[in-house]
Amino acid sequence: MSFDQVYINRELTKSYVAFSLALDYTNNENISTSKWGCGIFIGDFQLKFLIQLHAFSMALQKYEQNKMQDSKNKRERILIFSSFHNNQFDDLIYSYENALMKKVQKFCKTIIQEIENLKQQNNNGPN
Repeated sequence: MSFDQVYINRELTKSYVAFSLALDYTNNENISTSKWGCGIFIGDFQLKFLIQLHAFSMALQKYEQNKMQDSKNKRERILIFSSFHNNQFDDLIYSYENALMKKVQKFCKTIIQEIENLKQQNNNGPN
């Protein structure tokens, strides 16, 4: 049931509203969250994690668009996931961090390679 689109949209909306309110009405740099609905409600913690991550990203993007002109109040806002020492949840976070780092490294290598290609083309001169 939790993987039905209707329920995912409901969870995205609830998470988005909560994170938007936290960003707009608190001065905390860190916004802490955990495994919403994964206790007695037996929700899928991986799905809930992804929903929260997506909702926070959307809320943060909207927050930053609204605050663009207010440069003196600009600061980094961070989402912190509390796992409460749940090894399965800790492993999930770790695997996503590793996957993200691999993508960042691959992207950086691609950019470096493109820069090298441009240097070579520039050194060879026009044909």
